[in-house]
Amino acid sequence: MKILLWICGVALTSFSAMHVFIAFEHWQQPGPRRESVLEPVLSSLIAAGLALFVVRLALRDKAST
Repeated sequence: MKILLWICGVALTSFSAMHVFIAFEHWQQPGPRRESVLEPVLSSLIAAGLALFVVRLALRDKAST
C-alpha cells in the first residue's frame, strides 16, 4: 500500500509541475486570452494539494510496507 501512495504522490507532483509550465507558456503568449492561465494554475494547485495529502498518508502509514 505504501509504494502505491508514493507512486501516486510522484505522479501528482509531476502533473502539478507540468501545469505550472503550461501556465507559464500561456502567460508569455501575447493577446487578450490571459484568462486561459487560470485553468492550469487551478489544476496545478489542486494536484499539489492532493500530492501533499498522499505523501502525508504515505509517511503516516507505518503498518504496511
